[in-house]
Amino acid sequence: MDEDAQTQTDYDLALNIACGDEEAIRAFIAQHGPKVQGFLQRRYPTIWEDAWQEALIRLVNRINRFDPGKGSLRVWVTKLAQNCARSILRAERKHPCAEAHEDIEIDKRRPSRETLTPKHRKEAERRAQQVRDAIDALPSKERRVILADLAHSDGKAPAGELAEAWGTNDNAIHQARARAKRKLREDLVRRGVYREDTRP
Repeated sequence: MDEDAQTQTDYDLALNIACGDEEAIRAFIAQHGPKVQGFLQRRYPTIWEDAWQEALIRLVNRINRFDPGKGSLRVWVTKLAQNCARSILRAERKHPCAEAHEDIEIDKRRPSRETLTPKHRKEAERRAQQVRDAIDALPSKERRVILADLAHSDGKAPAGELAEAWGTNDNAIHQARARAKRKLREDLVRRGVYREDTRP
């Protein structure tokens, strides 16, 4: 396909996606998905699937920003996907699960770290591991919201900033946060980390 024909095809595809045509989205995935996914798998092997899903969300939400005169649709979405991957990695670097228990008040009644006996330290480490396991068990988007909250100085990352970075909307962030907190509470109660009358 020559360059002019490709440009017209990209323009038509982008226009149909902007109009909410699901067939156009499927057409994009069929035509360009394998190459974009291949790029992500090579560069970001551990989080490429999350990045790909986020890129598809951004494709739909930001398709009006696509300019076929500046490059192909595949190149544009590849850049979106790379930005998604970098956002995921930044969130994980800011607050890896291995350090999550530092910011979660597991039990207000436990001794401070400075006065922990070996027995208390072992119990604290066990409970911290349970918290990390519970966070790891969350679905990707919900886990990322919790990690972003833990990384934020106020304990709650601004929904608007997360929505902009992840190509979604504030409401989706609020819903993901609420689901994550509910699932964490249920999981941690089940694991015995919290009682029914306490809140994580």
